[in-house]
Amino acid sequence: MSGIQSGILLHIVLGLLLQGPITTSPQCPWPAQNGEFLVNQMLSIFDHLKPEKEFMHKKLPPIGSVFNISQMEALPMVATRVFVETISFYTENCQILGHLQEQCNKLYVLLHQLGEMLAQYKTNTADYKEAMEAISKKFRKLRRRAQKRGHTAHAQDLIWLTVIEDLRSVAAHLSVIGTQSLMNGTF
Repeated sequence: MSGIQSGILLHIVLGLLLQGPITTSPQCPWPAQNGEFLVNQMLSIFDHLKPEKEFMHKKLPPIGSVFNISQMEALPMVATRVFVETISFYTENCQILGHLQEQCNKLYVLLHQLGEMLAQYKTNTADYKEAMEAISKKFRKLRRRAQKRGHTAHAQDLIWLTVIEDLRSVAAHLSVIGTQSLMNGTF
């Protein structure tokens, strides 16, 4: 990743974090140490799925543009939905996108573990129905693109960029909330 891309990514993540206040509650702490480790492993594995060639794209909107991801109560639901949709997407499209099954399997395991860690903090799904549907709709668009043009380098790059942006956004919010929970003594 070039310095410019890293700078842009940092700007995006900071922009998402500064969209609104991040609230925490004792009912939903993030298991910071183990959770951070798993999140970092997941992002590292996903980085290995990055296509060789990069293109300029008109990307799908990030998940943070659909709703306020920084709300503590929504985060477990949003993160879990992103993880489940990512698992489902790559289960269907791993080979079409030119990835080794072993790479995808490692990603599945970590995403499943992260989802399990967050399961105990999920709130009423009906409260976030609109947000959940927006995430599912985004992945449906990615599925259609993968099925039509998944074998092309351009489509592979767009799909990877779209999914990694959402995974990094969720990871950044989980990290901030974990840090805030530790500082507030909610662990």
